[in-house]
Amino acid sequence: MVMNLRDIPEMRLSEKWWNQSLISSAEIGKEKAIYFAHNYFSLSSFDNVWTIFFNETMLSSLGQSMPYDSVRNGKWTMDKFFTTLKLGTNLNGDESFTYSQDGKAVYGCASFWRLCTSMLTGAGVNAISRDKDDMPYLSLESDRFYKAAAKLAAFFKTGGDYLEANETEKNYQKIFMAGRALFLGGGIMSSSLFREMEDDFGILPLPKLDEDQENYYAWMNYDVNTMCIPVTNSDTRRTGIIIDALSYLSWRDVLPNYYDIRVSQKSLRNDDSIEMLKLIHSSLVYDAGNAYGWTLDLMNQVRSKIVSGSPDVASIIASNRSIVEENIQK
Repeated sequence: MVMNLRDIPEMRLSEKWWNQSLISSAEIGKEKAIYFAHNYFSLSSFDNVWTIFFNETMLSSLGQSMPYDSVRNGKWTMDKFFTTLKLGTNLNGDESFTYSQDGKAVYGCASFWRLCTSMLTGAGVNAISRDKDDMPYLSLESDRFYKAAAKLAAFFKTGGDYLEANETEKNYQKIFMAGRALFLGGGIMSSSLFREMEDDFGILPLPKLDEDQENYYAWMNYDVNTMCIPVTNSDTRRTGIIIDALSYLSWRDVLPNYYDIRVSQKSLRNDDSIEMLKLIHSSLVYDAGNAYGWTLDLMNQVRSKIVSGSPDVASIIASNRSIVEENIQK
């Protein structure tokens, strides 16, 4: 139904106005066939990048320094994140951590299930890897994955440390804005909502698995808008020229205003957060396995198990392996 974009040379896919993280993840085989791409006349990819927000005012009142230097020194890890968020966990006179709008309990982190998926990416876990011929294969069964899964499961099952809150009356963003969560996991788009917060807030990249991990990784939600060209297109040269030009102009003229003004200056409140935003923007990771549908069911099952507090996902992966392999071959 859609064309291999490599067959349209007028689309200069190696240029920086095309999202290179998505292309490297989604291309297939030695010919590097690619059937969809992302450019900056849709800004949804960066709006949907997941990150960690934190309440600076609350953390300061707890006698803690800001975590920015931990990020700069390569020490912003899962263990550091989990240890720090526990400082904010407080019943505050409530009988339990069961959420109530009228309650006073404060939580370590508020978010929803996509926090699990994003933090696996932040830990350097890839469900799909490439062999010597650039063909995709399932690579989830690794020591890194199981180590990350165990840490996340322990976090999700600890009452008060984590609050699943993605409902109208129980909303993670509103809870964070009200000062009832020290941290929040969410998309960068959340920053525009937090302009009304009385407390100061900051932004951080997703934590590494451990200090041995070289880079930070930012999860770009796989259901962002992408672009493809139907096989019915009768003038691919004209289409390629126009789309490439629009992408270039949006990258040159629109993205700087969005990035430097709307997000950096209007939504964030300090130079540290703007520095973190640049780090996040430079470390985007896109999961083509989910986008193509190869691993979507598998990762939903894995995520549900981990969020329930159990790291025992080996049997889930084993039972889905042949299905994933069939999906890839198809």
